[in-house]
Amino acid sequence: MNGAFLQPNFIDGELVVAEADNVLKFTSISKKKGLSGSLFVTNARLVFVSSDRVCTEDSIPLLSINTLCYYEEPKGSGRKIKRKVKLGVQAMDSSPGAASSALFSSSSTRIHELLVNCSNFRSMRVSFKFSLVDHGQKICNALIHWSFPTQPEKLFYMDYCRGAEKQYKSINALPLYNIPGDWLREIKISRTAGHRISLANINFEMCES
Repeated sequence: MNGAFLQPNFIDGELVVAEADNVLKFTSISKKKGLSGSLFVTNARLVFVSSDRVCTEDSIPLLSINTLCYYEEPKGSGRKIKRKVKLGVQAMDSSPGAASSALFSSSSTRIHELLVNCSNFRSMRVSFKFSLVDHGQKICNALIHWSFPTQPEKLFYMDYCRGAEKQYKSINALPLYNIPGDWLREIKISRTAGHRISLANINFEMCES
């Protein structure tokens, strides 16, 4: 299957920020077995979509990523070197201009493999051997930028300010529990007995004392 036709099953409000085709995802520690497909970085997840119909999709939430390592082969060395990318607080504490904490430029050494370790002990290792030269850099830069966002709005998958628009209609049903109807529905769903809804402070007024 052509990598251009591979797409993940998007959740509401999910947007693709980087992708790489012809990626090999290793399925064993020995790297002797793997699946071919496409790798996507969205504003919510790292998603691998296999071209094999048997195994379709494998995803990792960005906020669960703990460490990020890449393998490069410096010119003339003839061997791959593993380097760890500094993320979050580690990147802020590092010295300015450190290569391991900055985004990769187009002139950087080609990234051959990427190892992602999560806080829930999951891991994903992929190879860009058959991908375009800059695809590994794009994926790595997207993970650095989105895994530890510096802007609070990037922690959310959708824009709540655009809830009136047609493509965000599904979030209009999200209960905010600021009206009696939301609480009545919650009591009915949870089948909680002995509770009632009071309108004593419906305007959310503060106590004078």
